[in-house]
This record gives sequence, C-alpha cells and structure tokens, in this order.
Amino acid sequence: MKIVTFALLSVLLISAACGKKSAEGPSDTAPSGLTVQTKVNADSSGNVIFTAAATNAVSYDFDFGNGVFQTVPGGVVTYKYPASGNYSVNVIAKSAAGLTASQSVQVTVIVKSSVVWADEFDVPGSPDASKLGL
Repeated sequence: MKIVTFALLSVLLISAACGKKSAEGPSDTAPSGLTVQTKVNADSSGNVIFTAAATNAVSYDFDFGNGVFQTVPGGVVTYKYPASGNYSVNVIAKSAAGLTASQSVQVTVIVKSSVVWADEFDVPGSPDASKLGL
C-alpha cells in the first residue's frame, strides 16, 4: 500500500509541476479591442492627431497612407500631411510577443497652400507687355 500511495503522490506532484505556466517571457496573447481615433486640426495646417489603444499592445505601427510609416510605444502621434487628400491610415498594434491586430481608418485632410511670389525684375518700370503672353 505504501508503494501505491508513494506512486500516486509522485504522479500528482509531477503533473502539478508540469501544469504551471512560466511567468517569464512575453505573453502570447494578441492585442484585442483596437480602436483608432483621429482629430484633424481645423486650421488647414495638415496636422492630424491619431490615438490608438488596444489591450495587450506594447507598440503601434502607423502607415499614414502616403508612404510614411512611424512606430510609437504609447499609441498617440501627430502627423502633418504635406498635401490635401483622402488617406487610408492603417494602424497595427503589437504585443510583447510580436502578435498583431490591425485597423484602418479614413481621414480627409485639407492643407491650405500659400502662394509665394517675388519681384525679381532686373529693370525699373513695368514688365515688357510683349513678353507677357497676353
């Protein structure tokens, strides 16, 4: 009977030790509940504030839809678009183990352009009317 009891206790201890998960290393849980919010500045500067949040995410990759990419740890980034347009922005949330979740949002940006003109005539007086193409 002692041998059976000893064998049973041994099996229970071994199975209990094997069933424990290690606290070391990154979690293998993918980010979940990813949300992306945008705030386009009303001053036509092209500035847009992006705020991304997800459970289990440690960093966020932003593809601003114009060939520019940026990785941020906190999920909040301001980007200045150089031109007006409609952009499809893709955000990828990454976990410590490298697992991902993604979401795309559309943003419409208006950039006010300013006309720059300089008077670089090298002679005094009015421009030559024959060269104006009128």
